[in-house]
Amino acid sequence: MLFVFAVVMSVVTILTVILFRKTKKFETINYEDKLSLKEEMKLLVENKNYIYVAVASSCNINFFLTFSTIVGQILFYFDFNVETTAYTGLVYEVSGIPGAVAVAIFLIKTKKYIFASHLINIGTLICIFLFTLVIYFHNTPALYCVMMLMGVINLSIFSVSYEFAVEVAHPVSEAMSSGLINLLAMA
Repeated sequence: MLFVFAVVMSVVTILTVILFRKTKKFETINYEDKLSLKEEMKLLVENKNYIYVAVASSCNINFFLTFSTIVGQILFYFDFNVETTAYTGLVYEVSGIPGAVAVAIFLIKTKKYIFASHLINIGTLICIFLFTLVIYFHNTPALYCVMMLMGVINLSIFSVSYEFAVEVAHPVSEAMSSGLINLLAMA
C-alpha cells in the first residue's frame, strides 16, 4: 500500500515539475456582469492552466484524505498499539493547521503558487519515504515527528490548491473553481 502511495506521489511530483513552468502574468479581466454557470464551466474547461492545477491539486487532496483515513490501519498492521495510532492521527491533523495558515499567508504576500506546489509535492514524497522507514523500524518518537512534518506539509495543499485555482481561473467565481477541485478529489 505504501508503495502505491510513493508511486502516485512520484508521478504527481514529476508531472507538477514538468507542467508548472514559469507562466506568463495572469491577465485581469474586468467583468461587470456575473457569469452564468454554463459560462463559468465553459471558461474552466477551456482554460488549460486551470485543468493542470485542478488535476494536480485534486490528486494531492485525494492523497491527503486517503492517507488520513488509512494511517491507523497501516500502523495497526505494523503492530503499533491503539494509543499510538490515535495520537499519530491527532498529531497529523492538528500539526497541519498552523502549516496551512503559514502557507496561506506566504501565498497572499508572495503569490508563488508554483514554488509552494513544488515544495509540498517534494516534501510529501520525502515524508512518505520517512514514514515507511520509521514504521519499518518501529520507532514511535520518530513516527510522531514524521507525522507532524507530514501534517504541516500535506494540509497546506488546500491553501495552495484553492488560491492557485482562483488565480488561474480569474473571471470564474472562487466557489466554482475550488468546488470543481473538491469534486475531482472525491471522484
